[in-house]
Amino acid sequence: MNWYFKCFRQIIDFKGRARRTEYWWFALINLIVVSLLMLFIIVPMWDWIAGSVAGRYTRAEALRQCAPAMVSFALLVLYSLITLVPRISVTVRRLHDTGHSGYWAIPYFVGGCIPSLIPQQNLAARAIFLLAYLVFFIVFIVWMFTDSQYGSNQWGSNPKGDGNHDNGFSSGGNDFSSLPGGEGGETSSSDWHM
Repeated sequence: MNWYFKCFRQIIDFKGRARRTEYWWFALINLIVVSLLMLFIIVPMWDWIAGSVAGRYTRAEALRQCAPAMVSFALLVLYSLITLVPRISVTVRRLHDTGHSGYWAIPYFVGGCIPSLIPQQNLAARAIFLLAYLVFFIVFIVWMFTDSQYGSNQWGSNPKGDGNHDNGFSSGGNDFSSLPGGEGGETSSSDWHM
């Protein structure tokens, strides 16, 4: 939960770097909250639709049946608005951590809306755009899973410290002393034991 609230504490920090842990914990908690709110929208609405089709509800009963879904929808919109800026901020900082410009967040957040602006008659243009966005989305997700850029970059120092300790790299360079032959010296076949 600390990673989640860290995104709110750094709500307007678009210049630094964010680790994978920070980004993915924020994304996971957002997914859980949105999924629960969607569940509280879908279940009452499903019952309302089924009851309306079967003629079980009068107009007043149908409205009363859908009230929980309307409240959940309002909470979903409110939650989405509250988390919009932190979501953009942590995405930009995550891109910086992998060595990419934060401007790559623009097509990620806006690109999914563009097909709705293309006229429905132009299905070929919609299909081409959606295919291009799918390719971009895959590349973007790979960037989000990529480890931090080693050391400092133009957006700041590595949030893990001097290096990427999670990968087993030492901060003082390569340590070959544990390899047969010591400091990278010559090895004989007797040094390698299977």
